[in-house]
Amino acid sequence: MKVPDIDPADFPNLFRPIHWAWGPIDAQFELIDGGLDESLISNVRIAAFSGKFAVAIRHSNGDWDHPGGALEPGESYMAAAERELGEEAGAELRRFTPFGVFKCRSERVSPYRPHSPHPYFYQLVGFSEVEINYRPTNPPEAENIAEVRLVDVSALRDLFASRAGDDGQVWAEMYELADLIRSRS
Repeated sequence: MKVPDIDPADFPNLFRPIHWAWGPIDAQFELIDGGLDESLISNVRIAAFSGKFAVAIRHSNGDWDHPGGALEPGESYMAAAERELGEEAGAELRRFTPFGVFKCRSERVSPYRPHSPHPYFYQLVGFSEVEINYRPTNPPEAENIAEVRLVDVSALRDLFASRAGDDGQVWAEMYELADLIRSRS
């Protein structure tokens, strides 16, 4: 997919260097346009849409988020996107279009999961078209999703504002950028 011209200044939270203390991980978002070493993909982050609405999920701790997560051993990023959308949003994937990556460097001694690339890896970012058909499956080993909501993209900044740190604004800008790219493709 050819990514249209984007001005990173329009998405200052998304394009700035990020340090996630929970990793600890240093990350930098970049648009992708062409080939990508898929062996470095550890996670998928999905800006999900059902028609004109964004799909937001609320964890049982109250935090609003986007669907996504780590790849299982031997799983492709497409299979991971399909699985995560079902687990976290009760959604069936119709289309997934990658448009960016968080290029990450972990400060951990060993990988988060034994099969994950380490210390350098990608968190693949894409937008999806989905159909909400059922309740999130909430597998026992995964996060517990308390609510799935369809919202206008313009409402995501307020919805995600309750997240600790700046992550909420990063995820809101991820959806805004995805919506812009969707509208131009």
